[in-house]
Amino acid sequence: MPPKFQELLEVPKLTESVHGWHQYNREAIKAGNFWLSIQASATQYCQPRENGLDNADYYKWEVALFEQCPWNSEQPWVNPKHDKRFEGLGCLLSWESDPEVGVGAGVPSECVQALFERCLALTEGK
Repeated sequence: MPPKFQELLEVPKLTESVHGWHQYNREAIKAGNFWLSIQASATQYCQPRENGLDNADYYKWEVALFEQCPWNSEQPWVNPKHDKRFEGLGCLLSWESDPEVGVGAGVPSECVQALFERCLALTEGK
């Protein structure tokens, strides 16, 4: 059984965003051949919108999916709502994002877990 994604998230670090404001960010986690950026804080699209909570206290997340290390600025993100490899994940209906943007806003924990598990399964050839 795969681990819960919340167990893999590190403690968030206060960083300065590209827009110049400060926010808490977690390191992206490896999910097979993919990387998932899973964020929650007062400045991100999550619930509750608060800093400093335990990962188990958040029930909606801001999520981005990459096929390579997300720190490679040339790497585009993957929008699972518009990618055939992720068809059949009904929870992606909650992925509130433009097809041109790969960030999901307010993605429920259950959907993040399903996405994490699909990434692992795709890597294993399932």
